Amino acid sequence: MDLQVASILSEVVGRKITHNKLSGEQQKAVLIRAGLPEKFAAFMVAIQEDVAAGLEEKLIAEESSKIVKGKTTIREFFEKNKATWAK
Repeated sequence: MDLQVASILSEVVGRKITHNKLSGEQQKAVLIRAGLPEKFAAFMVAIQEDVAAGLEEKLIAEESSKIVKGKTTIREFFEKNKATWAK
């Protein structure tokens, strides 16, 4: 999925976008360097790990707790917000 998203974004902005998978510790270090407190960085990494383990899909699949609504595709989102990534 991450590679597909990078490919779509590359097409939208007209330049190569790559995805580099980082370990949890690497992600945490990046967040701390960006100014996040260590505990919050650890919390953010834990959320990402939960999503990677399928928690998000489980929540979406449960109709009573459906958290995703709307019909915007990732490509449409990138097109609408192209200026964010275009250099």
